[in-house]
Amino acid sequence: MTDEKKSDPFGSLLNAALGQIDEIRDVIVRGGHAGKAKIDAELLKRQRDRALCELAALVLHEAEQGALALPPACEEHAKRVRELDAQIAKAEGEAARAFGDKKPPPDGAGSGGEGS
Repeated sequence: MTDEKKSDPFGSLLNAALGQIDEIRDVIVRGGHAGKAKIDAELLKRQRDRALCELAALVLHEAEQGALALPPACEEHAKRVRELDAQIAKAEGEAARAFGDKKPPPDGAGSGGEGS
């Protein structure tokens, strides 16, 4: 009985440590699940943003073709997009002139595949 009392503090300490390890593991697992859920939500938001951009581009194209009329609330946004498109075209033209081309270099510039 005396030996059991002497080894009991060690056993209690070991059990407490093991209990804390289990708690730490649970916290890590919960954190991992929460992190994954947050990443999943961010990826879904990006997919939604891309889909909205594609939808907006299609609607704007249809409006410019006369196939549909934009609501008044969208006219200012459409005007801004047209202004940005004009600025992009101007910047691309300046870049093309700087490179000495009539068009900007392709994305994979560096490999010789150009010929006329």
